[in-house]
Amino acid sequence: MLYRLLICFFLCGCSIHPLYEDASHSEEKSGGITVEVIPGKHGQKLRGYLCDLLRDIHLTNQTYSLVVSLSEVSVPYAYTTADDPQRTLFDLTAAPVLNGVKGKKISLPQERISIGRNVASSQVDVLLAMYDSVNNATIKELAFRIFKSVKVALSHEN
Repeated sequence: MLYRLLICFFLCGCSIHPLYEDASHSEEKSGGITVEVIPGKHGQKLRGYLCDLLRDIHLTNQTYSLVVSLSEVSVPYAYTTADDPQRTLFDLTAAPVLNGVKGKKISLPQERISIGRNVASSQVDVLLAMYDSVNNATIKELAFRIFKSVKVALSHEN
């Protein structure tokens, strides 16, 4: 029985692809736009959402590379009289740039999004570890804002 299965896999080519490809194939092309890798946990989520938004839409005939630098800042606020913060504001700022093949650069406006978290409870470390400082809906909204600015920039280019 096992040899029949092996013969079947050998004859049909089995179309099994490796999970981890080399770095040259790790960029996803979406409608003429390559989304570069964004470092960090939130950056990888943002890149995934951007690839999903750009996947089936053909925006340009030229090839562009979307480079996004992402920074995160946490600001405590709503202090009590004991100087203990009651809330923390997590602020994500994305600076996207479209790089053309012929050295053409299109700087897009910075996009900024924030979310506040209640840190007054004693279990804040557990909650932030479980739910993360920035939820997925916030990152998805940031990706959608970048996508809209890419569409506007490319519509003005054509």
